[in-house]
Amino acid sequence: MLRSGIAVRISQDNGLHVSSNQASSGQQEDILRRTWTALGLLDVMLSLQLNRPTAVDFSVYGLRKTDSTPLDRKSNDTHSTIDEALLRLCGYLSDVRKMYASSILDVSLLSEIRDGLQLWKRKIPSEFQLHYDEEQSPLVVTMHMIYHVAIVLLHRPL
Repeated sequence: MLRSGIAVRISQDNGLHVSSNQASSGQQEDILRRTWTALGLLDVMLSLQLNRPTAVDFSVYGLRKTDSTPLDRKSNDTHSTIDEALLRLCGYLSDVRKMYASSILDVSLLSEIRDGLQLWKRKIPSEFQLHYDEEQSPLVVTMHMIYHVAIVLLHRPL
């Protein structure tokens, strides 16, 4: 956990969480985006396993942003990339962990997270949906497994 937190901090220091305003190749931008997504995913999964806070504040850094305005996970926009969809999902997982870490269970927060997860699922473009009659990208399958982990954790008995 300590090393993943350090990796997140170094990545933030190097600006991986924001879109580059400098001229860079599309391939380099894609590598930076995927690296940030992998770090966010690793961070939230370790957080769940160890019941520790995440190093990434998904309300601020959940998506790569171009200015200082936090992004809204509940916007009506569809997910433009699989990385964006995964990071929004990580934000919901982080919320689930925070909810259970609290000494008082807030039913309205549980409902809000549930509604957010349902909205997240509805906003997934068809290329990121599971299609059981054709071969799927491992990243798409992983994303759907993480979604179902979030649903199970959200509805687990106390």
